[in-house]
Amino acid sequence: MSSTPTVTVVQAVGLTASAALAGSVLAGSFLAMPSILLAPNALAAKQWRKLYLRGAATAPPFTIAVTLSFAYLAYVFNDTRLRAGGPKCQYYVGAALATLSIIPYTLVLMKETNSKLILKAAEADKVDVKDDIAHAGVAKNDDTRELMNNWISFNTFRCIFPLTACALGTVAAAV
Repeated sequence: MSSTPTVTVVQAVGLTASAALAGSVLAGSFLAMPSILLAPNALAAKQWRKLYLRGAATAPPFTIAVTLSFAYLAYVFNDTRLRAGGPKCQYYVGAALATLSIIPYTLVLMKETNSKLILKAAEADKVDVKDDIAHAGVAKNDDTRELMNNWISFNTFRCIFPLTACALGTVAAAV
């Protein structure tokens, strides 16, 4: 099948949005979090929550756009004469599934860390920032830094899903 303008646009959307999603996930870990970790714990928890809420608002639409783009392309390139649909179809199915995998990873594996950090931010809402700075926000049993470092690890790994989707989509477009 030759590419139509619709297929070309959908390929561009899938590839661009998957790369943008991977980049935004990595930016949270490598650009935002190092600065957030410079703040006292209560302030850092509030800043992390802001980052988290922005990600929770923007990542799902990108995930849906990428998944639907690659699923549509898998459908378009599905050769019903072939049992498995042909190589383009298989790559696009893999790209759609790779993108979609970010959802259970986030909801299942990151849930505990996210929930604890959300609670830390809620507790921080009750703390006067000046008090936090004066005491450097470090209590003997405060695990805010450890939770944030865990989040960075989980989040960094999470970029593999849209990055894999982008790679599979690129290969499919080239086959």
